[in-house]
Amino acid sequence: MLKKNWEMYEGNEQYEGYCVDLAYEIAKHIGFKYKISIVPDGKYGARDPETKIWNGMVGELVYGFPQRVKQFVREMIDEDDVGMMGWAGRCLPADRSLSGRIVGGVWWFFTLIIISSYTANLAAFLTVERMVSPIESAEDLAKQTDIAYGTLDSGSTKEFFRRSKIAVYEKMWSYMKSAEPTVFTKTTAEGVARVRKSKGKYAFLLESTMNEYTEQRKPCDTMKVGGNLDSKGYGVATPKGSQLRSAVNLAVLKLNEQGLLDKLKNKWWYDKGECGSGGGGEKDKSSQALSLSNVAGVFYILVGGLGLAMLVALIEFCYKSRNEAKRMKLTFTEAMRNKARLSITGSVGENGRVLTPDCPKAVHTGPSLRQSSGLALVSSDLP
Repeated sequence: MLKKNWEMYEGNEQYEGYCVDLAYEIAKHIGFKYKISIVPDGKYGARDPETKIWNGMVGELVYGFPQRVKQFVREMIDEDDVGMMGWAGRCLPADRSLSGRIVGGVWWFFTLIIISSYTANLAAFLTVERMVSPIESAEDLAKQTDIAYGTLDSGSTKEFFRRSKIAVYEKMWSYMKSAEPTVFTKTTAEGVARVRKSKGKYAFLLESTMNEYTEQRKPCDTMKVGGNLDSKGYGVATPKGSQLRSAVNLAVLKLNEQGLLDKLKNKWWYDKGECGSGGGGEKDKSSQALSLSNVAGVFYILVGGLGLAMLVALIEFCYKSRNEAKRMKLTFTEAMRNKARLSITGSVGENGRVLTPDCPKAVHTGPSLRQSSGLALVSSDLP
C-alpha cells in the first residue's frame, strides 16, 4: 500500500504493508536488490479463454517483463484459502457526613455504569440472535436467486469456479458468467463496496486472507459467511527457470520456522486492525461478552472514591474528637478512644458519659425505701 504521505518518499520507501516487509526479509536473507512497482493493469493475473494470453502480474512473469515485487504475497504453508464474505427495598436515611456521601455517590455511579453496560450488552446480544443470515454456505447461494454473488475479475477465485468440476460450483459459475449486470469486479475494494451498498443483496467471493483483513477495517460491517470453498497456499512467484526460485524457497521456509510470517500477519491484520481484537480463522458472529478490561475504568473510580472517603472519614474523626475533648474536658487521646468505642460497640465512654452531640446526657435513677412513722416513702436521687 502507498503510505499516507508517500509523496515525501522515493522508491521502495513509498510503500508499506505485509508484502513490503516480506520482500525486505527475503532480500535480506538472499542478498539482492529490488524495486517495488505496481502492475499497470492492476490485476493479479488470469488467462483469457479466447486468446490464451495472461494478464496482470502473472503475465509479466510469463512473458519476461521486469519482475515486480508486488508478487511477494502471503506465504503460509497449509494455509486455508478462497473464503466467502457476506453482508454485512428499603429506604435508608441519607448519610450526613462528607465521607459517607462520597462513598454513596461513587457507589451509585459504579452501579449505574455496571447496570447500563449489562443492559446494552444484553440488548446487543438479543439483537444479533434475531439477525439470522439467509445465507450460510455456498450451497445456499446456489439454491436462491434473490441475492447476487460474484468474484474478482482476473483472479484465482474466478479461475477456481471456471475450472471446478463440482456440481454446486459449476452451477454458481454458470450463473456468474451470464449474470446481467456483471457480478465481477475490477478490484477487491470495489467488491467490498458493492457488498456494503447492496443492503444484503450481493455477496462477494474472495480469498479468506483478504477477507480476514477486510473484516478488521472500518466501518467493521462485513463478515465471513460459511466455510472455505477449498484449500491452497500462497507463494512467491518467479519467472520460469529463474535462479531465485530455490533461494526464495529456502528463505521463505526459514522465515516460517522463525515465526516471522505469523508475526507479520498479526502486525498487519490485527495489531493495525480497526475493529478490535481478532484472530485467525472464522470469527464468532455472536455478540462479544463484556470483559473486565471493558469496565476497568469504573472499578478504578470506585476504588479511588473509597480511598478518598476513608481519608475524609479519618479527618472528620480527628476533628470531631478534638471538639469533644474541648467540650468534655478530656485529653485528645481519651476523646478518640471513647469515640472509637462508641462507633464500634455503641457503648458509653468513661464515667458513664456518652460522647456524642446528638444524644442527651445519661440520667441515673436510684430508687430507695425509707421507713418513717410507719410510712414507706419513695424518693429519687438525681445528679
